[in-house]
Amino acid sequence: MIILLGVHIEAAPGAKVQVGCWGAGRTDNACRCAAGPECALPCRPKNQPRGGTKGREARYCIIGYLKYFTLPICPCRKSSHIEMFCHTLLLALLLAVHCIMDCSLAFVTNTNIDRSSLLFLKSHITSDPLNFLRKNWTTETPVCNWIGVTCDSLNNRVTELNISYMQLVGTIPPEIGNLSCLVSLDMNDNFFYGPIPPSIFNISSIQAIHLRGNPLSSKLPNDMCMQSLHNLKTLRISFTKLYGEIPSSLGQCSSLEVLSLYNNSLVGEVPKEIGNLTLLTELYLGFNSLTGNIPKEIGYLNSLKSLNMASSGLNGLIPKEIGNMTALRRIYLDNNALSDVIPGEIGQLNNLEYVSIDSNKLTGPLPLAFFNMSHVKSISLRHNTLNGTLPREIGNMKSLQELYLINNTLTGVIPEEIGGLENLVALYMSSNNFIGHLPPVMFNMKSLTSLSLHKNALTGMSIQS
Repeated sequence: MIILLGVHIEAAPGAKVQVGCWGAGRTDNACRCAAGPECALPCRPKNQPRGGTKGREARYCIIGYLKYFTLPICPCRKSSHIEMFCHTLLLALLLAVHCIMDCSLAFVTNTNIDRSSLLFLKSHITSDPLNFLRKNWTTETPVCNWIGVTCDSLNNRVTELNISYMQLVGTIPPEIGNLSCLVSLDMNDNFFYGPIPPSIFNISSIQAIHLRGNPLSSKLPNDMCMQSLHNLKTLRISFTKLYGEIPSSLGQCSSLEVLSLYNNSLVGEVPKEIGNLTLLTELYLGFNSLTGNIPKEIGYLNSLKSLNMASSGLNGLIPKEIGNMTALRRIYLDNNALSDVIPGEIGQLNNLEYVSIDSNKLTGPLPLAFFNMSHVKSISLRHNTLNGTLPREIGNMKSLQELYLINNTLTGVIPEEIGGLENLVALYMSSNNFIGHLPPVMFNMKSLTSLSLHKNALTGMSIQS
């Protein structure tokens, strides 16, 4: 018995069967194909039942012939539906064979495309001082064995390319975008220069792009994330020479978790569409030449843990919506032109550990809610124009290790509650207008190793025995 695509084909001993189907109610003489006697098979004896057809009075014959993709069928009276079934079976067989051949061809073709794409990359590298690629990326070696290359085990397609820290010098060719199954690209800390080929941003499978620390000079495509990159989770193009604006279409990379464009030459405003990236946990836009405000839409990033917009030329207010970012642990907004008061909503960030808003134009008093953050380890508000007093509630910050308030206009006495900060290591409050005596309890702070209080109006110290 031959089982083909779920259809049972039975043949008499010695008969040749290529493709067969059941016919019903036929005689031996009727079971003859127009193709000739070599394809005709004797019928089953009338009294011999088939499988579960015990006692059925019927004759079955099998007709098979496959040549030049034709299947002549005996003209069967009252059995056109069976002929149709046979033709359908043949069509399914041909489609299956075509699919297998097509897929096999595609497999070979795609593997060769991966190989040629990487060889294009190799040909654009002008210096390989460690000989990683020169000796390893050769046509005599399977591409999946090349250094820095990882393939999937099923199809042997390149899924990861990691050539970071290899001291490579060269450019990135557009053919790298032909790695259509690439999931992770890591070229960190080499010396690739020139533009970033837009084809990289058209790889729909890619989840991580790492190009940090290369002198790449390029713009980000205006339409990035509009057609592809819906699987992208990590985008790191920091410490390069990116210029132009941050495209608003970046907000359509809805799977992004880490976005780092740190230390480039980007200009323009932070697009409000960045608030669509609700899965972001890390956002680094610092050390650019941006303008405008911090968009209030940033408050939608309630999964964000680290925010760095330091030294970016931002101005305006710190949006109160920042209080919605309850997962935030680190916030760096120093060296900008942010003005007005510190929003009290920042006190809602109970997970915050590091706050740096140095060298801005902040005014007004320190909000009391600010001192509700019991997990804060470091606060730096140096070089602003903050006024008012240092509230007694500072004693609530039991985890505080560093406090930098240098060069403000704070007044009043230093509260004795500061002496209860048992983990405080560094206290810098010089160049303010503090008055009165230094609390004696401060001399019992065993953890304190750095203290700066000069350029204040402190009048002396009262030490009790």
